[in-house]
This record gives sequence, C-alpha cells and structure tokens, in this order.
Amino acid sequence: MNELFEAAKEGGIECMAALLDAGANINAKDKTGESALLNAVVFGTNEGLIFLLSKGAEPNIAMNDGTTGLMLAAIHGYNRTAEILLNAGANIDAQDHQGQTSL
Repeated sequence: MNELFEAAKEGGIECMAALLDAGANINAKDKTGESALLNAVVFGTNEGLIFLLSKGAEPNIAMNDGTTGLMLAAIHGYNRTAEILLNAGANIDAQDHQGQTSL
C-alpha cells in the first residue's frame, strides 16, 4: 500500500495534500484495485473522501472485481459517505463483476 492510501485511510488531509503536491497519482491502484478513495470509503473518513474528490479523484473508481466506493458505502451502511459519492457523480447503476449494484 502506498503512502497516499494510508493517509486516506487515516483521513490525513495535510499528508494527502503534501503527497499530491509531490506528484502522487490520486487514482493509483494496487494489485487488487484498491485506491486512496476506496480506502477513505472503507475506513469512513468522510473528510478525506471529500478532499480527494475535490482534488479530482474518480468517484466511480472500482476494485478489480468491479466493486465501487458507492457499493462499499452501502455494504458498510455509511449513508453520509454514499451521499458524498452520489453528489460527486458516482454511478448508482454501476455493476460489479457479478452484476451487483449498490442498491
């Protein structure tokens, strides 16, 4: 996991800003398709999520199995996180590789 992923997990906005200023790819993924945005969703760091979206993170970024941040927010019952993603343009009809949506 890279430093941006870890900062997103912890909601470290100052750290994320410094990493992005230094050239970190906001939409980088690891071998499973995890990204900074998906880490912010899973760990419920809405402030970090809002920051990443404001800096151009893709709201529909998906893991290798097609799972999106909106799906993860629904799975975890994070209503506010889902609202943030929807307001940023997350696709409510996106499907994972098994045809499941966030609904």
